[in-house]
Amino acid sequence: VVSVDDKGTITRHAAGAVKITAYTADGGVVRGTLDLLETGLGDGLKEHEVMLYPNPVSDVLHYSVSGDTRELSVYSLTGERLLSHIPDGTNHIRVDGLQPGIYLLLARTEREIHAERFIVNRN
Repeated sequence: VVSVDDKGTITRHAAGAVKITAYTADGGVVRGTLDLLETGLGDGLKEHEVMLYPNPVSDVLHYSVSGDTRELSVYSLTGERLLSHIPDGTNHIRVDGLQPGIYLLLARTEREIHAERFIVNRN
């Protein structure tokens, strides 16, 4: 599913979960599982696949997504999924429970995942 070059760069060759085993300098072993997502940031991404407003936002984030969106997820910059939303026709997500900061909204369609950054800011 993936390969790792001499510099430690992981390259995904197919979708899915990846089990990683790393060895520490003192001989210890670290294991984990990583789910590599296609973010739609590669070649062929059309501008404005996902539009978010207002940005920065304080409580309700409105969105416009092209295509048949099946799920919207909000991630921290460390990759932790914080919110999951199934589109219900309202075209908004409440983000008032998030701390001020920078987040990613991932919109999953049948064939792709598109990402857009947004900022939570409260005055």
